[in-house]
Amino acid sequence: MTTRWYAWVFTVIRVVMRAVFLQEAEHQIASGYIGGDGLHARLTKGIDTAIPPYDYLIEHVFLNIDDPLTLFVIAGETPSARRWCLASSRA
Repeated sequence: MTTRWYAWVFTVIRVVMRAVFLQEAEHQIASGYIGGDGLHARLTKGIDTAIPPYDYLIEHVFLNIDDPLTLFVIAGETPSARRWCLASSRA
């Protein structure tokens, strides 16, 4: 009986986490990540709080290629969230 109880708890946790992940992906896409402006703004804000090796990396590498990185953010978050939500509903 305890095995079933743990299984239900973990199922609920998985469903909630995937719903939060999907909501965040939708928010990022709706707030301008498709054009790259949202990612550029977040990276620019991150320069001030990053430790020295990473602030150089953000400023000289990531900000120069923020448009391709935007595609990776969208491709990595949205389909994964949908796939995980479908997988957790089958479990």
